[in-house]
Amino acid sequence: MKKRNMDWKLDQCKFAAVQYKSKIEWKMKDHKSYEAARKNKWIKECSEHMVRPQVHNKKWDFESCKIESLKHKTRGKWQAHHASSYQIAQRNGWLEECCSHMSNARNLNNTWTLDRCKLEALKYTTRSEWWRTDGKSYDAARSKNFLEDCCAHMPKRSHSSMQENIILSIVKNKFPLACSRKFGKNKKFQSGNRFELDIYIPELNKGIEFNGEYWHREGLLRKGKDPAKYHSLKRDFFKKLSIDYIEIWENEWAKNKDLCLLKINDFLGVSL
Repeated sequence: MKKRNMDWKLDQCKFAAVQYKSKIEWKMKDHKSYEAARKNKWIKECSEHMVRPQVHNKKWDFESCKIESLKHKTRGKWQAHHASSYQIAQRNGWLEECCSHMSNARNLNNTWTLDRCKLEALKYTTRSEWWRTDGKSYDAARSKNFLEDCCAHMPKRSHSSMQENIILSIVKNKFPLACSRKFGKNKKFQSGNRFELDIYIPELNKGIEFNGEYWHREGLLRKGKDPAKYHSLKRDFFKKLSIDYIEIWENEWAKNKDLCLLKINDFLGVSL
């Protein structure tokens, strides 16, 4: 006989819930105990052990991003139909977990040979462009260690991107001392003690960070760093130095440069 919701006891629901880290994981993997707890109004009591994710804003926390991702079969479709939730999940380091159900849709099998990945890569001039446009083939190449061969035709990345240089030149018109600058000192066996601001304005003690989508996700992952933790450490580091800075993301700049410049104007309190 099937166990009805009213047959569940509080202790049984708690025992089921303790195996999971979040409500969404509990709901997905043990729907019966979750529904029993929900109908008996035990959810809050059963989920007290669960880690509360960092909330990006009032609407898009981890669970709402996960729920939104479940509506889509691929990352590309999620990003195309609901870019804001996708970007928030990406910036907070939730993307892999939110997209775990899409593993079957992402073609990382033997159909992606070296030759096929190379052919796809030739359509793009940078890794960032390839990753944004066709993440499926890019991830296949990365998982099979084809990236270096596939990206051999792409120009080597300079220290500063073209977008960073454009913003820096605009800022310099008002603040001639603006420059890229590193703060702190490297300490052996310790991280989070030295960071760089793409544009630092000493006259205001403020900064501007230009975050390339590829280098602030894939680049950090390749170095074994968690993007969400890295950005959190960086914000805390500069907060201790009383240096305020804003972040301009590559996709924001590509979509609307004028809006990004208005954001910078408001932050600096001038008209550039």
